[in-house]
Amino acid sequence: MRLKDLQPADMSDAQRRVADEAVAGKRGRVPAPLRAWLHSPELGARAQKLGEFLRYDTILGPRLSELAILVTARIWTSQYEWHVHKREALKAGLEPEIVDAIANRAPPPFAD
Repeated sequence: MRLKDLQPADMSDAQRRVADEAVAGKRGRVPAPLRAWLHSPELGARAQKLGEFLRYDTILGPRLSELAILVTARIWTSQYEWHVHKREALKAGLEPEIVDAIANRAPPPFAD
C-alpha cells in the first residue's frame, strides 16, 4: 500500500505546522521522506528536526557531510539517497572523480 501525498488543503493543523516548519527551515521545502511521515505529525516533527540537524548542523562541513551520505547510500544500495545526494555532493565541492569512484565501489582518489 502506498501512502498518498497530502496536499496542503487535506492536511490537519498539526500536519500543516510540520510541513511549514520544514519549508521555513534550512531545507526550504518538504523533503520526500517527510511527505510520508506527515501522516503521523509527531513522527514528522521529530524526524524533520533530526534530519535537519544531521544534514546541516553537525561539525562536518557540507563536503564531508555529503561524502558520508554518498558512502552510506552506496554501501546500502539506496538509490533514492544516491540520486538526491550525488547532485548535492557535487554542489558542495566533492570532485566528480570521487563521486564516480564511490559509485563504482572503488577507492576514491582523495587529494586531501
